[in-house]
Amino acid sequence: MARGARSLCLGLVMAASTAAMAQQAAAPAGTVRANYDIPAGPLGPALSRFAASAGITLSFEPALTEGRQTHGLRGSHALGAGFAQLLAGSGLEAVARAGGGYTLRRATPAAVANAAARADGNAGATTLEEVRVTADAERSNTSEGTGSYAARASTTATGLNLSLRETPQSISVVTRQRMDDEAIESVTEVLQRSTGVAVSALDSERLNAYSRGFSLASYQIDGQPTWYSVVYGTGITLSDMVIYDRVEVVRGAAGLLAGAGDPSGTVNLVRKRPTADFAGYVSGSLGSWDNRRGEVDVSGPLNAAGTLRGRFVSAWQDTNSYRDRYSNEKQIAYGVVEADIAPDTLLTLGLDYQKNKPKGVSFSGLPLFWYDGSEVDYRRSASSGGAGSTWNQDARTLFASVDHGFGNGWKARLAYSNYLTQRDGTRISASWGPVQQDGSVQLYGGYGEGRSEQNSVDARLSGPFELFGRQHQLLVGLNASKATDRITSFSDPRYGLTEGQRISGSILDWDGSYPAVAANTVHSGVAQETKQTGIYASGRFSLTDSLSLVLGNRVSSIDYDYLWTSYAAWTSQAQTYRRHGVSTPYAGVVYDLKPNWSVYASYTSIFKQQQYKDRNNRALDATTGVNYELGTKATFLDGKLNASLAVFRIEQDKLPVRDSGYTASLPDGSRAYMSVDGATTRGAEVELSGEIAPRWQAYASYSHSRTEDRAGLSLTTEAPENLFKLGTSYRFSGALSGLTVGGNLYWQSDTSFTSAWPVVGTARQDAYTLVGLMARYQINRQTSISVNVDNLFDKTYHSIDPTFNTKVYGAPRSVLVTAKYTF
Repeated sequence: MARGARSLCLGLVMAASTAAMAQQAAAPAGTVRANYDIPAGPLGPALSRFAASAGITLSFEPALTEGRQTHGLRGSHALGAGFAQLLAGSGLEAVARAGGGYTLRRATPAAVANAAARADGNAGATTLEEVRVTADAERSNTSEGTGSYAARASTTATGLNLSLRETPQSISVVTRQRMDDEAIESVTEVLQRSTGVAVSALDSERLNAYSRGFSLASYQIDGQPTWYSVVYGTGITLSDMVIYDRVEVVRGAAGLLAGAGDPSGTVNLVRKRPTADFAGYVSGSLGSWDNRRGEVDVSGPLNAAGTLRGRFVSAWQDTNSYRDRYSNEKQIAYGVVEADIAPDTLLTLGLDYQKNKPKGVSFSGLPLFWYDGSEVDYRRSASSGGAGSTWNQDARTLFASVDHGFGNGWKARLAYSNYLTQRDGTRISASWGPVQQDGSVQLYGGYGEGRSEQNSVDARLSGPFELFGRQHQLLVGLNASKATDRITSFSDPRYGLTEGQRISGSILDWDGSYPAVAANTVHSGVAQETKQTGIYASGRFSLTDSLSLVLGNRVSSIDYDYLWTSYAAWTSQAQTYRRHGVSTPYAGVVYDLKPNWSVYASYTSIFKQQQYKDRNNRALDATTGVNYELGTKATFLDGKLNASLAVFRIEQDKLPVRDSGYTASLPDGSRAYMSVDGATTRGAEVELSGEIAPRWQAYASYSHSRTEDRAGLSLTTEAPENLFKLGTSYRFSGALSGLTVGGNLYWQSDTSFTSAWPVVGTARQDAYTLVGLMARYQINRQTSISVNVDNLFDKTYHSIDPTFNTKVYGAPRSVLVTAKYTF
């Protein structure tokens, strides 16, 4: 498979290179005439076809051409006249880039008049205005600096750079402006504000995000599939958002690039990139629970020619918590350099680093049930973390990429990343329930240290091609990754001290004290390794002016090895699986009802290898299934406002659920699961995001999903079936110029969990609503002060973890004040 992929990619590179060299050997594009046969219709596809026929590179943001039409182009024309006729009446102009190629921008009045004259035939050959455009590769989707809640396009679902309306799948994007307005600092907060996603805290460090009723565990960074372990409290969910431009969330199976078709979806975090001009800011924040934070972000050219650009971002935060005994200090640093090493070649090198030093750490939440099966009520500040419990983590990522344009619209990209995290600490949790009559619970934890590393590479080739007189897009690529995760535990209280060691007193007023733990006796160790390789291809085929077909497939190989060793009992447990030739197809159709409104249908396949084990300690088979989706998407106000509506159906076999009939633990302490066939999920989603009026940004979404077995019983009651989210900001003018006000609302329906072991009981969380407010005043062009209030009405709520029979309370009302200076 690998040899075939290399041969395919090499052949396409050679073909594209040959075409590019042939075009470059021709006379200057501005003076050469060519014959064209481009029918009237949508402007974007017409321009792509024109560029391919003329043998030039033309780049533009999809939002610029969204909703615009052209009268077409037929006959022999010089390049300038061809552009003028195609763009007539559009308010756009084509400008030349240094080093070759062209880009679109909004035209000045003089340029509009000049274009009209050329379109009338008064200028057969025109030298277009030359401007410098740098770092063009994959930059058109940048949300920073737009001031908008609306996204232009996304590559997350298919790898193709399609507008949201051209992508036959549900996509939500949290832009930089939304993160700034709502003071979003973590992945947790981003996901909680994303359409159709519910976030459930597992303990002080970990979370579980649900999309369409299932755990959201597929992540990308800059579009590159990334494997992270969250089992031991490490991973991407701890990442600080200061280094990211936006977060794209595709809902539904999207295994084309990631290698696993997870029914929940995929999260793509896109880093900030260097800017062509010098820019930056410094900010400082003070908030509830002694929350102190500082940020600095500096970006710009590093040489006079602007061919070398860099960006440095850093943040520091030290905060206490509403949770008893918990605090955290974290440091973030990010640096990236871009270099134009050739007119059409961009080299990117970067490093990001984050250090977390939490105290009062818990491993799982507070026990759900009393000894008699009734649910326990706690103070919101109650914590299962012991005093002095720590879990220090250092995480860093090295990444590099090379992007090359061949001059005929084709681009090649090679990307590499190395992720490494190391962690250690003493984690003691009073979370091993149920709670006895005297309020005591069993301690769980001990001293541990771990190390995770992933190396990954991704190579892809993409560009336009013409077939049957129409313009199409194609992407081919391959990626591979190797991930290792190792952790060693020392002197677990259940073994290193006394089996069944319990806290002194009641969990309701526990002060976090626990017996001394000797950290010199190895108790257990876990080692796991995952290797994934895959070859993939996707294409967008223009069948008519209004109908397009998106097809793709990925063929993957997965090798997984797991070894758990108990040094206390001198036993071990191994788990291995090998999957080769796993196919995950993708298909969708999009039909344009109007220039700004389309309907679509899509099919994606589901394949997810499970690491759960049954009561016989055997690994469960992989979950398989299909995802069907129907929807409509529209853009309004010249692309400033996006709207979508989708209905979906997911069918799965071998879906893992807790084996409630088996009450004992497996040898490694985990719970037994069983597979369910015939699981069906049905749901709907609606979303609106962008500018609904001048200076007024907003987003709103509603989602519903329910998963049932063949008997009609709900299988995911711990995840809410209904979610509603709303957010807005308004920037005043006139006498109140400089003031921006806004707010947000989050509502979810009730959740529940019924336990069959170690006691029989049911825990519930009623439906609840959270409200937030924000206000920002721009003192002058550089300086602003903002105030954010979360959980305005101080609502008490909690999340449920069915794996450990625990709960975690959400944060009460909090206030954050931020001063920011921009330069």
